[in-house]
Amino acid sequence: MPAVPLTDSKSIKMLLNAPSGWGKTRLFGTAQKSALFIRPPVDYVDSILPEDKPRHKQWVVRDWSAMEDVYEHCRHEGQELYDWVFFDSISSYQDIGLDDLWETIIIEKPARKRYGLDKGDYWINMQRLGRWVRDMATLSDSGAFNLGITAWPAELSPSPEDEEIDRKMMPWVQGKNMAMKVCGYMNIVAFGTVTSKGTRRLQLNETEHIYAKDQFDCTDKGFMLNPTIPKLVSAIDSKRGSLNGRPRTTGRKRAKVKGAR
Repeated sequence: MPAVPLTDSKSIKMLLNAPSGWGKTRLFGTAQKSALFIRPPVDYVDSILPEDKPRHKQWVVRDWSAMEDVYEHCRHEGQELYDWVFFDSISSYQDIGLDDLWETIIIEKPARKRYGLDKGDYWINMQRLGRWVRDMATLSDSGAFNLGITAWPAELSPSPEDEEIDRKMMPWVQGKNMAMKVCGYMNIVAFGTVTSKGTRRLQLNETEHIYAKDQFDCTDKGFMLNPTIPKLVSAIDSKRGSLNGRPRTTGRKRAKVKGAR
């Protein structure tokens, strides 16, 4: 493919990590157009405001087969059906994925039951999840939909073995370098905090103790108070001037993505 002029990305890809109860799911529920919530059975959508729920759908994923079904659904129908696709949450799904993997292992090798999961099993789960996020980010990059992922926070550093490197709050994704890999697929990594007055605050710029990034530079202060998805999209629009919620590729009815599964 020959060199072409620089263009803006076609979607928002946002990873939001915050403590349980901060309001991650409720924030994503404020998306003004239709959204798909992909969630493991241990996560819930009860916190989404009643007026927001009718616009959205959910898909409960209990095993890896369901995750692959979701990807195929989004690949073939996502562009027509959803403005946003939210994975809520990557942290809690890790355990569901391991449970599913363990059920297969003890069927194939019953003797393993007495020993439990080993390092290789965790690697398989990491590899599956990493590929799924990468493929979903590729679909989002095509302009099919905006992508949102939630995570719990964990104190991590780029090199945990080096005690001299400051440890920062980052999304909890099991496996060496997995948190940084997933963050690398995103154009926004935000951290949810609360001010001394109890106001929810979305930290978009990195600080001494919090990892974050905003490739749109959508706020002058590096944070947003009382955030909503429309408020975030509007801030990005004001800086970029071309997003308007979600672009659709001219003349295409369905996203065609080279190299996707």
